[in-house]
Amino acid sequence: MAVAIPNLPAPTAAGKPDFHTLVLSCNRDGMEALRKGQSKAAFEQFKYAEAVLIANQAESGTSLAAVTCNNLGCYYKKVGKLHGALSYLRRALQMEVDLGTDEVTLAGTHLNICAILSKLEKHDKAVQHALQALELIDRKTSTADPADVSADDFSVLAIAYHNVAVERDLLQQYDKAAAAFFQGFQVAKRCLGEDHPLAVTLGKNAEAVLLKSQRMTKVSSATATARKPVKDADLERFTAGMTDSPSLPAVPSAKPEAEIEEDPSMTQRTIRQDAAEWVRSEEGAWSSFAKTALGPAEARSPTTATAAEGGLSRPALPGQARDALRDARLKDLGIPSLTNTVGGIPFSAATVPKPPVGWVGSKKTPLAQ
Repeated sequence: MAVAIPNLPAPTAAGKPDFHTLVLSCNRDGMEALRKGQSKAAFEQFKYAEAVLIANQAESGTSLAAVTCNNLGCYYKKVGKLHGALSYLRRALQMEVDLGTDEVTLAGTHLNICAILSKLEKHDKAVQHALQALELIDRKTSTADPADVSADDFSVLAIAYHNVAVERDLLQQYDKAAAAFFQGFQVAKRCLGEDHPLAVTLGKNAEAVLLKSQRMTKVSSATATARKPVKDADLERFTAGMTDSPSLPAVPSAKPEAEIEEDPSMTQRTIRQDAAEWVRSEEGAWSSFAKTALGPAEARSPTTATAAEGGLSRPALPGQARDALRDARLKDLGIPSLTNTVGGIPFSAATVPKPPVGWVGSKKTPLAQ
């Protein structure tokens, strides 16, 4: 099928578009179309870029191929083709590992794979990818030069804790889920600010899951209010953002973060931008989590609940966070969200991370189901 590619790069001296510029242009235009909800146009751009890469086998294992696979994974996730998304994201992950890609990008790919596996109800595998993402971003934020660590890096760290917690809950490991939510809350509060949407939501979710755990284990009301989340041995080695350190950035104000502009050169799709978009788009789903987790008997919003819920007070969600970009549906950095599960905690079937599959030497393109 012939594909029309707008905004092609200018020809080189030889009269042909530069190969790298052409592939990057297709990927950039495809992601822009996907953000606008133009799925067909995005698919054509990504498949054109893939066809160019296939025709140039020498580039099949490069960062260009990894970017294209990642973007195709985003597309298939967006249109609900989960196995196609998983295939492309696993390819991208393998190439990123082979190329020695930075920890933040690798962590983002692991989180996307985690989210897809969560939608496919493979929670034992999903939590392993979430833990790998947590290990990667913890290493980056703990050991990197302070000047090289941004607030967006800590946002990805908090998201990784959230994904671990969600998968723990879906595996009915409620105490471990509460511990992951609580540790993520501590990181978000210290590194992003107490009023940051991630900090507010992680704190509420920690309380909601802890209350659920107490109900499931029939803890007495006298013990419930004083109970703390149990420690998770898998999380004890992660210390980034938990204590004062030279790498800890100054806590920003509660003002909304400035929008991060996309790099026109698009050498690769950065996870930091994905994190910024994710934070803005995921507020509604996160705030509904704590409410639903408390059970149908709770008539009031968890943002105002107090003594009736075990004496735990909850800060009100800032209006800016609650209303921020609710119409943004594209989530390049996936997180398993809230939809009613057998265990009783709701997690939405609309948002989850994404994965990729082998690329080098592959003659077939994994298509949508």
